Amino acid sequence: MRLLVDSALPDACDGVLRDGVELTRYHGEEVSDAALARHASATGCEGVVFLGRRILGQRGLLELVEEADLLCVVVNEDEPNRAGEHLLANLGLIPKHAQESRVLIVLAREIQVAPPEAVSL
Repeated sequence: MRLLVDSALPDACDGVLRDGVELTRYHGEEVSDAALARHASATGCEGVVFLGRRILGQRGLLELVEEADLLCVVVNEDEPNRAGEHLLANLGLIPKHAQESRVLIVLAREIQVAPPEAVSL
């Protein structure tokens, strides 16, 4: 499962291949969250990793991710280095939870499936 990672996350999140998950960090110019999702879809990624829970309130973005059939992984941390640590620590849980939901929230020590009321679709 290849995931495109927001460029706000640290370099340590680039080129990681572990537990059936490959992380590829976006290296282009700064783009909107929607453009990042479109890029993930266009490059054959199966999902996109965003920094910060604010993503869950972006109705248009979540609709775009859903239409592109992408997994939306939201790291519930706004500080990039801590977010990267949380993502890497929970990498192996992503494939399991991706079977339950297309929107996942990465916490410090676990992954939660986003409840419907948390997602503004």
